[in-house]
Amino acid sequence: MRTGDRSALLPAMVCLFGRAGGTRALCSSCTSRTYPILRLPTTVFPLHTVSLPIVKPNMHERPAIGCITIPLATEIGSRFGGKVVLLADGATAGVVVDILSPTAGMDRELPTSNRDRVEWGPGDLVHAVGGERVHLVQMGERTSAGLRLGSFERLVDEELSSDRSRALEDEVTVARALLEASANGKAFELLLCTLDEELGMPDVHPSSHPLFMRFASQPDDPVALGWWLAARLSLTTVLRRHLLSVPCPLKRMIDLVDAMRLLHDPSAHGTAQASRRGGGVGSKLRLMYDTAEASGCELEAPRPVVDWSASGQPEASRY
Repeated sequence: MRTGDRSALLPAMVCLFGRAGGTRALCSSCTSRTYPILRLPTTVFPLHTVSLPIVKPNMHERPAIGCITIPLATEIGSRFGGKVVLLADGATAGVVVDILSPTAGMDRELPTSNRDRVEWGPGDLVHAVGGERVHLVQMGERTSAGLRLGSFERLVDEELSSDRSRALEDEVTVARALLEASANGKAFELLLCTLDEELGMPDVHPSSHPLFMRFASQPDDPVALGWWLAARLSLTTVLRRHLLSVPCPLKRMIDLVDAMRLLHDPSAHGTAQASRRGGGVGSKLRLMYDTAEASGCELEAPRPVVDWSASGQPEASRY
């Protein structure tokens, strides 16, 4: 599952994650920028591939969840250079994507640019890759095509001390061991959150994205691995929104490792971790279960989903 050389992506990772030295979640040295907003029922993370269908506008109803109308796609391309922020419902932290050139700043040799596109048509797919994180500062007006504008500032990671950097590497080691154990024993599944049928996103096969295979494997970079896990572990949308907004890569990885431990062995979550985490995983996270049928006669075993516990976060709804 591990990837080989990813040196071609290093400039992009510096842009997405920030170099050591940024000590605040918001980039105070940057002025806010205005972007159009697309709301989705799930969170898109940095280096996360997403494909959204283009549909005809219907003046009598809103477009289906996760779809973009032709006028919106045209305006994003012509007025905003292809840049749009993807925000989960209710979230203020999101990622900037470029629907005209999903490889911008990553690998310009790949033939995925739509820069020469004159017009969009029904059935086309908008391919994008999650870019830099941003925080919504203020909502703006709507454009003539119906796009909601927002004022955003960059979100950058905090600087880690040498001790905390080593702690991050230790957490990454545990995460990789849990992934290996899961692959051998099928303890839990990895599924891109944009493919979760319960959230109502369009049924677009992930392989339709030209960069899907490039980002499908485990990354070597610790921060990129955190985003990779956040996009694929069975988590509630509330927990995903939290992870995207956390400015500390160590704290993110701790939360992810705790979630993986809970999925791997639900019976041990409140014991072995109590001394290391202070209150135990069970005081922060819990498992809830998706059931296939409300009658109780499920055709498949319920799917475990990690959620905040009642004491960890008051808001605990997934949908």
